[in-house]
Amino acid sequence: MLDYRLSRDEQELTLTVTRSDDVVTVYTSDRVHMRQLDKLCAQYPGVYVTVWTDKQTMGDGLPLGRRYTFPRRYLRFGHPATDAQRAAARANMFKINSAAEI
Repeated sequence: MLDYRLSRDEQELTLTVTRSDDVVTVYTSDRVHMRQLDKLCAQYPGVYVTVWTDKQTMGDGLPLGRRYTFPRRYLRFGHPATDAQRAAARANMFKINSAAEI
């Protein structure tokens, strides 16, 4: 058992996507992504699957990394918000926060 945590620079997320296969394989040692993918695996067990868990653990008992698979159609890449979208979101949050103060 390791008695340290991985630094931010040591944490990684690796996606493997082949054009001939409709499955995405994700390896991650980043705790945030592991937690998100674990939730998806629990909510949608037929879609998101944990296929491998590292036997090596850190001092807190959590695994060093995990590998997951899911259908390629769920992999998305987004575009940055436009200035107008950011301004609208800012105005909406101002409106929500103002209503909460009343």
